[in-house]
Amino acid sequence: MSPSSLTARRKRFLIAALVVALVFVLLPLIDLLLLSKQVEKVNFAQPLGKGSDTWLLVASDSRADAPSYLQSDEDEQAQGERADLIFLARRSGAKLILAALPRDIDVNYQNNPATRLTLMLVFGPTRLNASLCNDIGVPAEHYMQIDMKGFVKLTDALGGVQIDVAHSMRDRDAKLNLKSGRQTLHGKQLLAFVRARSYQELIDGKWQTISAEEGANMRMEHSKIAVREIQDKLANTKNPFVWRKATWSVAKDIKIDENSSWSEVLALTRGNLEFHTIDSKIVSSDKLHRKLTPKGEQQLRDLGFKKPCKLYHRETTAEVNLKD
Repeated sequence: MSPSSLTARRKRFLIAALVVALVFVLLPLIDLLLLSKQVEKVNFAQPLGKGSDTWLLVASDSRADAPSYLQSDEDEQAQGERADLIFLARRSGAKLILAALPRDIDVNYQNNPATRLTLMLVFGPTRLNASLCNDIGVPAEHYMQIDMKGFVKLTDALGGVQIDVAHSMRDRDAKLNLKSGRQTLHGKQLLAFVRARSYQELIDGKWQTISAEEGANMRMEHSKIAVREIQDKLANTKNPFVWRKATWSVAKDIKIDENSSWSEVLALTRGNLEFHTIDSKIVSSDKLHRKLTPKGEQQLRDLGFKKPCKLYHRETTAEVNLKD
């Protein structure tokens, strides 16, 4: 074979290799761009003062367009969407610090200092952030919200997650019915596990109903377990097709603030997760209202979340039923 023929073959091989390399580089970028277009951007006013790297992460319980398996007997009385689970997140080196904030903390709404934080999402993410800043002292610059459908679809796309259930559990309202032991929970089951708050446990052969306070505490504990397992599965998934399936399955059920990017959201799935539950106490006879304890206030300071801040906003005059 002549030298000129060898040179031509080398050129064709190099061109083919270059094309393949470009495809593998460009396709993920194009996919990320298309994926980002599926995510809804929402208005999210940022607090005044020094910059904050804190994310406000919310799991909403919006009933809008929710399938029947996500509906409960009380849903017809509820308007809008609530912040069912509230987390604060920030990076510190290789760590991702995640703090579960009780949704029933009292904040001030129209001169009523006994309005629960969860209800502020009815008026939108900015109003929720204003309460977080002005009443709790936590400035957040980034926002991400996922609804119940998205939570279910994400869990199913990952093939479910492994959960240890200490005692058999049941809760009619949450549509929960689990046997004890380590098991794989898929989307609907994991959602029920996280949302249950008035459930019963089978202990020594008898069904025992947990108290309202214990139910609220266990709800946060269950959400902590679920988030840790989902984050761990995402972080350890090497198969790009599983990653793609997971992200595309949930994209339309996620909202982020207009100043953040989808790539920043995906970055939250990486890093060593350090989970905290912010301490609070019940302050009402109906056991629905809470306030942070001195320990909880100190936790927010020590974790780098609590800083001086102020967020001005226009108060709504709309009449909304804030019953939950």
